[in-house]
Amino acid sequence: MSTVNEESLHAKVSWLNDQYRIARYNAVLYGKLLNRAKKYNFAVEIILAVLAPGTLGTFFLVNEQQWIAATLAVIASVTAMLKPGFSLGEKIERYTRLHTTYNGISSELESLVGKVRVDKYFTDELDLRFDLQMKQMTRLAELDDPVLRDKDRTDSYEQVLKEIPAGHLWIPSVKER
Repeated sequence: MSTVNEESLHAKVSWLNDQYRIARYNAVLYGKLLNRAKKYNFAVEIILAVLAPGTLGTFFLVNEQQWIAATLAVIASVTAMLKPGFSLGEKIERYTRLHTTYNGISSELESLVGKVRVDKYFTDELDLRFDLQMKQMTRLAELDDPVLRDKDRTDSYEQVLKEIPAGHLWIPSVKER
């Protein structure tokens, strides 16, 4: 067991709690972004699946109704041309990796937070486990989205505050000198 003074224990536990919330925030955020990307991809696929075959069928309409075929063909063509530009497949893959990895880190940090809350001290083993998670979060930061919608950030932050209220996390007191 590692012996640390009260100030050091307070600092370590505070940092652990902060990192736990940050990891949970990122898991929630990238879960939201992943769900949105999947919905957009599904919508584009449906548009293409419905319009492409429908376009061929409308060519057999009489001359006055050929505008339907032309309109459907334009919509299908534009959607098909723009789809690669959205890079939804790449986003889905990246968001899946970010969401699942941050979720795993969050679970591990939650375990550490619980152990520290019960034991009231930091062991060398906990220190190693915590350092491992911090290294993983540092590597993931390279994949983080640099531009996010304010609403996504705010919604994710509020969800984490509901899941992990401030009073839920134990922080040792530091005696005034």
